[in-house]
Amino acid sequence: WVDVRDGRFAETTDLPPVSSDDGYDGRVAWNRDQKRLVWNAGGDSERSAEINQAFLESYGLHRPNMGGAAVKWLGTKDQGGTAYDGLSIQPPGSLVPFELWFDAASHLPVRARFVNGFTTQTTALSDYRRVQGLNVAHAVHVDSSDGNNADIVVTGVTFDAANAATAFARPATHPTDFSIRGGKTSTTIPIAI
Repeated sequence: WVDVRDGRFAETTDLPPVSSDDGYDGRVAWNRDQKRLVWNAGGDSERSAEINQAFLESYGLHRPNMGGAAVKWLGTKDQGGTAYDGLSIQPPGSLVPFELWFDAASHLPVRARFVNGFTTQTTALSDYRRVQGLNVAHAVHVDSSDGNNADIVVTGVTFDAANAATAFARPATHPTDFSIRGGKTSTTIPIAI
């Protein structure tokens, strides 16, 4: 879920037994683990990473005044016979800039590089298709130095979805961090004082 108007986003991973969610509601960056425990991203590095992701996914660079970001030209480089133009972008509220590289021929973003503490993540964007006038990458490949790599295939794009407000809100904590053998819901433990 991405709100291109204000940068809010939420993403969900549900690959049993692993599930997780994270997002940015415009004020707070949050995470939810597979035990359904929700916490706010408290550190500057983690918060900056979420703000950077929100800025990229909401096309923040295309807003008036480049969305208020500090933008620096990184020059042009050639890789495998293809020319790329690079920018360093530091969105408002982020303490860490990220790099965004564009295909010099199509002018579409093809690579983003994020440094978050000791972790470097490179996101490759491809298979752009126009959806209601907006170029949307339908293939995303993420390489992370922590081994948390991913391939994402976009199968549909919906504008102004009816349940978007719920999706963007920071969820409540409903932990499922215990179980009792045999599916029971209670037990008795004798103690002596």
